[in-house]
Amino acid sequence: MGLKCSTTFAVLVFIQVFVSVGNCSGEGALATGHLTIWSINPNTPFGDLTDRFARQFSAENAGFILNSVHFPNDYYKTALRTAMQNRGTPDIFHNWGESSLRPYVLEDKVLALDFTGEQLRKPFLPVAFEPVTMGGKTYGVPYSGLTGVFFWYRKDLFDKFELAPPKTWREFLEVGEILKKNGIVPLALANKNKWPGSLYYMYLVDRIGGHAVFRDAMAGRNGGSFTNPAFVQAGELIQDLVRRGFFPEGFNRMQDEPGTWNSLIISGKAGMYLMGSWFLNALDKLPSEMKEKFDFFGFPTVGGGKGNPDDLVGSPGQDYLAVSASCRHPDAAVKFLSEYVGSESYFRELAKLGVVPPVQNAETYLADPVARKVARAFQAAEHVQIYYDVVMTPTMAEIHKLLVHQLFELRLSPEQVARNHRDVILSEFDRR
Repeated sequence: MGLKCSTTFAVLVFIQVFVSVGNCSGEGALATGHLTIWSINPNTPFGDLTDRFARQFSAENAGFILNSVHFPNDYYKTALRTAMQNRGTPDIFHNWGESSLRPYVLEDKVLALDFTGEQLRKPFLPVAFEPVTMGGKTYGVPYSGLTGVFFWYRKDLFDKFELAPPKTWREFLEVGEILKKNGIVPLALANKNKWPGSLYYMYLVDRIGGHAVFRDAMAGRNGGSFTNPAFVQAGELIQDLVRRGFFPEGFNRMQDEPGTWNSLIISGKAGMYLMGSWFLNALDKLPSEMKEKFDFFGFPTVGGGKGNPDDLVGSPGQDYLAVSASCRHPDAAVKFLSEYVGSESYFRELAKLGVVPPVQNAETYLADPVARKVARAFQAAEHVQIYYDVVMTPTMAEIHKLLVHQLFELRLSPEQVARNHRDVILSEFDRR
């Protein structure tokens, strides 16, 4: 049954790809004035928002029709790659920036948007364009919200044991020991999917070595390498947390269930939880008296570290829209991005969905005090470290997550994890 459904959908995907061939390429093109936007999130409020603004664009711009096409997340990359290879590129297309966009940029299949000047950039946070800026040129616009990673905590437990949100790693360890002594799991973590543990690794590397250490290691410049002491020390601090018993028993084989993130902290059995700002969606489903028991603090500093305590791990835009280099109506496509996706009305709609818009003074669009606090955190950040598995190629990303998973399992030493990261990067570059 599942195979039959998957095969049917795959056929539909390829039908859609080839029906769309020519929208931008000029071969078998639709009538003049047609544009196509490809995105993910079918049958969701966010997908409906994209459709609504596409219809508004069509209604308000005589002679142009913007067709909105959605794909399930799992199939989207395959559909887009097939379209790119067969000259069926959509005019405007969804991407996540970084490694999801870079191959098409290198193949000159994406339009650089710098010719618009500040027209596109003005309302957004400057850091929002980092994932789509390559070689000094900008290739996309954020159309989703900010996602930052924070330590969520139970205010009622902190009040009960007279604890304050820690600002330093030493204070963080002291809070953890007090919670543990009182029968509370210090850190909720369900690491079966591997990426939750990577959040610790990314933040510790940033706080110890500063934001440039990962960038230099990936590029192999300025003497950069994954054997930099910052990566090794990050691994040592993670394994110290494991040995202290700060995580729940069996955490590396536990998995969060959508909508119940994370049952340990929701139930009050755990005190702190390192997770993205999408955790707000779970909190919004709680009764108001329960939601008020939660708040968050930024990742602590590490003694002697070079990192800026205001810098974040996350995504300053999460989802991006780019314009095909072969699009026959680039001015119309840019108009949609600047005057519709970049409009105050669009930002207000994002806020209604519980999303923090990636814009200057985002808190003016938000009513929820915790969401407003997320907006202020991004406003203060000088740098946002994009998730490693987004920056890396898919091969690198999977190996990175596996290595960090084994680090938490105490199966590999911090030095082994650092060396293996280095070797994977070198071998990946050798294949290019």
